[in-house]
Parts: sequence; structure tokens; C-alpha cells
Amino acid sequence: MIYEAEIDYSRGRREALESEWRSAFPTLKILLNFLSSIGKEAVSFEELCAVEKIDELEFSISSVPQIDYDPIHQAAQSAFDDKEIGNFLKEAIAILYRVGVIGVKFNANERFIWSHLDMALIATTMIGSQTRIIVHPILHGSFGLRAGKGNIE
Repeated sequence: MIYEAEIDYSRGRREALESEWRSAFPTLKILLNFLSSIGKEAVSFEELCAVEKIDELEFSISSVPQIDYDPIHQAAQSAFDDKEIGNFLKEAIAILYRVGVIGVKFNANERFIWSHLDMALIATTMIGSQTRIIVHPILHGSFGLRAGKGNIE
């Protein structure tokens, strides 16, 4: 029963995040669905670049009508047109970090940082091949993750 309650709470937090940030990032739900589909609590930037669903993600975001200024929409459109996924993924990571969905570790000898504890924003230029991301534990239930499933080094 506790596990079911945790999942319900996690789903509620995810819906609240989507609702809270909808005006700034209208396609956030698509990003969250993609991140959830990876099935790991932690992943490297290089692993993200190799995910087979990247093209599908770019298409999903770039094919919806752009609402106001949506930085991920513009990055997806550029990536879809130019076949350059690196900048698109860096923009996605910066947004997911900003809204509190993920923590980021730039180098192996550093700790994960979080927008609610450390820097509120990160620049896309800070994200490199050694960067790792980790899904915030509060979203594990809504993403179908269990602690320890991914490698968080």
C-alpha cells in the first residue's frame, strides 16, 4: 500500500510540474514522456545521444504548433532540420534541470547538483560528454523506476 501511495504521489507531482511550467515550456510533457521511456534513473549525455527515440522526440516536439516562445521547440526544429542532436539535448537537459526534474553532474569527480539547492539555471555550454543526469527521486514512481535501477556514479 505504501508503494502504491508513493506512485500516486509521484504522478501528482509530475502533473503539478507539467501544469506549473506549461506556460514557459509548453512541450514539457513530451520531454517527460521521453525521459520516462528511457527506463533508468541515471544516464550520461553520451547515452542520451545514442537513444533510438531521439528522432521521434525531435519530431514530436517540432511537429506541434509552437506556442509563444518555447526554447525546446526551436532547438527540436533545428535538430530535425540539421540532424544535430547535441544542442537539442543540451537544451532539453537545461530545461529539465530548471524545472527540477533532474539533477546534473558535469564531471565524474563532482556531485549531482539540483536547481532547488544549487544553481537555479545551467547554461547549455556547461553540458558536455562527461555530464550525467539523474531523475529526481520524487518522480521515480511516475516514471516506473525503483531506486538503484540505474548507475548513479
